[in-house]
Amino acid sequence: MALAVAVGCSNNTSSGPAPEKNVNESWADLNPPDNVNIDDCSGVVDNGSSSRVVDCSDCCNTNGYALGTLINQGKCACAATIPPNATLCATNLADSQVCNNCCLAANYDWSDFTSGVPPTCSCDMYTDRATCKNTVTRTEPADQCSLCCLNHGFINARYAPEGVPECACS
Repeated sequence: MALAVAVGCSNNTSSGPAPEKNVNESWADLNPPDNVNIDDCSGVVDNGSSSRVVDCSDCCNTNGYALGTLINQGKCACAATIPPNATLCATNLADSQVCNNCCLAANYDWSDFTSGVPPTCSCDMYTDRATCKNTVTRTEPADQCSLCCLNHGFINARYAPEGVPECACS
C-alpha cells in the first residue's frame, strides 16, 4: 500500500483583509488609552470583601478619576467619566418614552427627560456591544472580554454566556 502526500504552497498575493484570528490577548499586553489608568490604584486588590470596591473608588477619586472598578484581574483600574450625551437625542422631545427609546437605540442604557421649557433629552451610560463581540469565542471569554474592554477605553465589562454569548463594554 502506498501513501501519497501532496505538499504545496500558495503564492496568493490578494490584498484583501486577513481573516480575523481567534487568538487570546494577554494581560501583559494590556495597553488602555489615556482615559483609563491601571497603575495608580493597582495596589487595591479584590479579596472578596465589598469594602474593596469602595477602597478602589476612593483611591481613583483621590487620583482625579471619577470611576473605579476591580476589572483588571481583580486589581483596581480607574477611568475618567464619559459625560452624558445631551445632543444625541435632543430632537426626540415628545415625552420620556420617545427620549428613552432614542437613547436605547443608540446603545445608551439610561436616559433623562425633562419636560420643561425647552424640554431636554440626555443619554448616559453608553454600552458598546460590538467592539469586543469576538472575545466570546476565545478561551476564557470572561477574561478576554474584560481585557478587550480595558484596551478600548472602557472601565466595565459584562460577559454573558447564556443564550447568545455577549461581551458588553461600558
